[in-house]
Amino acid sequence: MHGTTLGRRLRSKQKVVKDLMEGEEGKKVRNRMKDLKEAAEKTLSDDGSSTKQIAELD
Repeated sequence: MHGTTLGRRLRSKQKVVKDLMEGEEGKKVRNRMKDLKEAAEKTLSDDGSSTKQIAELD
């Protein structure tokens, strides 16, 4: 019985990983991560809000 439960868990985890890599939900997650990356790059750029606020502390 323990092996069967372990096998089900493994298949469940495999499905989640496959769905994230190939499915629509994965596409949404990748797009969101891309958007967050771009926002972080903009904020941390030379003329970004974080850089400007740090410069104002001087």
